[in-house]
Amino acid sequence: MDSITLKSYNDSIFLKNQVDSLRNIKYALLDSVAEISTRLIDSIIDYGKTFVGLKYKYGGISPAGFDCSGFIFHIHRHFNLPLQRVPSATSLMGEVIPIDSLQPGNLVYIKTRAAYNNTIGHVMMVIEKTEDSFYVIHSASHAGLVIERFHDAPYYVSRYLFANRLPDEFYTREWNDSLMAKYRYPNADIYKEYIEPVIPAEQPEGTVELQYTVKPGDAVSLIASWYGLKSMEIMAWNGLNSYNLNVGQNLKIYVKEPLYNTCHFSLRSK
Repeated sequence: MDSITLKSYNDSIFLKNQVDSLRNIKYALLDSVAEISTRLIDSIIDYGKTFVGLKYKYGGISPAGFDCSGFIFHIHRHFNLPLQRVPSATSLMGEVIPIDSLQPGNLVYIKTRAAYNNTIGHVMMVIEKTEDSFYVIHSASHAGLVIERFHDAPYYVSRYLFANRLPDEFYTREWNDSLMAKYRYPNADIYKEYIEPVIPAEQPEGTVELQYTVKPGDAVSLIASWYGLKSMEIMAWNGLNSYNLNVGQNLKIYVKEPLYNTCHFSLRSK
């Protein structure tokens, strides 16, 4: 073997070794990211379990009480993970996962109670996978903080929308606006079907419209009870896809008999 051939051979061996080294580093990094994700998810689940039995609190994001998304938000933020506050944002952050492939840490989205639309109304987190189902932890308005087998809850099974897995960049705390845009694009169908604002329902015949202005402490269910209505009716009339209200927000309330003792309203008959 002459010197030129020997040099070429040595160079090829060197390059091969470099490629092998880079490949090993890549796989080692992948393994470490998977390990980081698994350990964090285990810690999040263990921390979440400490709140089992806590009463539901509308709008709550602290151990004083949680709503559904407030609980998911808190247990991730406790570990300095950049989870968004509302399901309409978290649902766009990762990859949609088939229901038979769910794993601990995945988020499950449930349809709103209102029959008029298909938007997200509840979120829960998978904590354990079994052969024929999975267990979730969540804060439910009727039961508080609970753990339950998903397929033992017909209400949730019938209103299941989809589930997603948060990306590796989330667990390594590399999440930013650019990554949000990256994941939002392939999840455009989710936005269109489950998040986009609902077209308000028309005023029922023979009713009077009241313009109600939301005050501190108001809730859709509370306002509905004052007028003898259902929460879903108020949500339908106002195109609401969640129960969140803002102080100063005007709501359309349709009643057969005007309630003149209600503050901040105007009347318009049909």
